[in-house]
Amino acid sequence: MTSLALDYFADHLPRKPYHTDDFLYGLRINNTDVAKLARYIQHNSPHAAFWFVFDVDRIGAAIDWTGVCAQFSEKFHDVKII
Repeated sequence: MTSLALDYFADHLPRKPYHTDDFLYGLRINNTDVAKLARYIQHNSPHAAFWFVFDVDRIGAAIDWTGVCAQFSEKFHDVKII
């Protein structure tokens, strides 16, 4: 069984993302089939922010949104994108 969210994520990766298994050895650029097997991968294109990634290291963080800053949407509600 595959996850729809992971499939969606994989379908929207950059065409040739940076990736690595260990930053000590630097980054590589490859096609998505190779890059998505790496431990670390560039999830946004250089010109756009499609994903916001949060690394929350606590039990239940994937389903618990109580710690999310509620003011974020209120603070930026007047921002207009042209």
